[in-house]
Amino acid sequence: MLLTGNGRRLVRGVAVAVSVVTLVSLVLRILALRPGVAEDLASGRPAVFPGFPLLLPLFDVDGEGNLPSWLSSGMLLVAALLLWGIAVQARAAGNRWHRHWAILALAVAYLSLDEMAQVHERLLIPVGAVLVDAQGVFTFGWVVVAIPVLVVFALNYLRFAAALPAAVRRGLVLAAVVYVLGALGLELVGGLILDHGYTEASVPYILETSVEEFLEMAGLTLLLRVLIRAQAGAVVGGGVAEADPVRAG
Repeated sequence: MLLTGNGRRLVRGVAVAVSVVTLVSLVLRILALRPGVAEDLASGRPAVFPGFPLLLPLFDVDGEGNLPSWLSSGMLLVAALLLWGIAVQARAAGNRWHRHWAILALAVAYLSLDEMAQVHERLLIPVGAVLVDAQGVFTFGWVVVAIPVLVVFALNYLRFAAALPAAVRRGLVLAAVVYVLGALGLELVGGLILDHGYTEASVPYILETSVEEFLEMAGLTLLLRVLIRAQAGAVVGGGVAEADPVRAG
């Protein structure tokens, strides 16, 4: 799968979409805090402006099965396909890291599925049964499972990362840090906010989740950028080692 021709335009378009969706969601969620709006929405009466009851759940970055979820899931799926393409090229070239690329592709594909199916949220039930008094940063029980899994995964990819060309390594690490900071780091902060008496319909929580989702999507945008460049370098500019992740190692 090659996106060498329109890769730059794709990344720019994704970046614009991420910014617009996040901003629209923030404005709509803040407007929903106005006195009486919640009652109007619950009763079906006109709220704020015509179409508001439709737009709010459609753009809510903290919601499920809507535009932000579709955007994130789509970016993850494209990233998984790009990673799998690199894995195939790496295997054909006899590169010893091809399994790492393939496993990474499968992991990102799972995240794409999870984004739509909310698999991680289903962990709240069994984990909550063990951590009965979970609070603070562990208010969202799934993070208890995610943290050790993430640490083990990262440790197993240290040598892989070290073998990558510097430009590709920096890009992948930056994308991973931004994504994890949003998906996991700010999720811990969100737990603290709820634990301190705020509700999901409060300014602190709305701001936290807006930044959280923006960082997740920004990390995915960076990931797409580096993968498209890496694949383009491997296929078009194979003579430039700095742009060739497939020949690394």
